[in-house]
Amino acid sequence: MSVYTYLLVLWLAPAVLIPTLGAGIDFLEHGRFNPENLIGFCLSLPFGPWATQFARVLSFPNAGEFFHLPTALAFTAVLGTVVYFIVARPRIGAYLLVPYAWLLIGWFTTGFVQLVNCLF
Repeated sequence: MSVYTYLLVLWLAPAVLIPTLGAGIDFLEHGRFNPENLIGFCLSLPFGPWATQFARVLSFPNAGEFFHLPTALAFTAVLGTVVYFIVARPRIGAYLLVPYAWLLIGWFTTGFVQLVNCLF
C-alpha cells in the first residue's frame, strides 16, 4: 500500500468512529435518535476546525457559533505543511508520521467539540 492510502485511512478512521459518540450524546440529550444531526455530524467532522462552517450548509442546529478562525487557519497551515513533507519529501516525512497522527487527533477533537457544543 502506498503512503497515500495510510494517510487516507488515518484521516477517515476517526471520521467514521467518532460520530457514534456524537450520536450517543445526541441520543442522551434528546432522548431519541435524531438522524439529521447524525448525518450532519458525520459529514462535517472530517473538516476539523472548519466543521461548524460546513455544518451551516447542512442546517445543523446553532452551526458556526463556536467557530474560531485563528485556530482553523493554524491547524490548516500546520497540517498542510506536514502533509507536504510526507508526500514531497519522504525522508523527512517518515519522521512526521507520528506528529501527523497527533495533529489529526487535535483536528478531529476541535471539530468534535465545536459540533457537540452546537448540539446543546
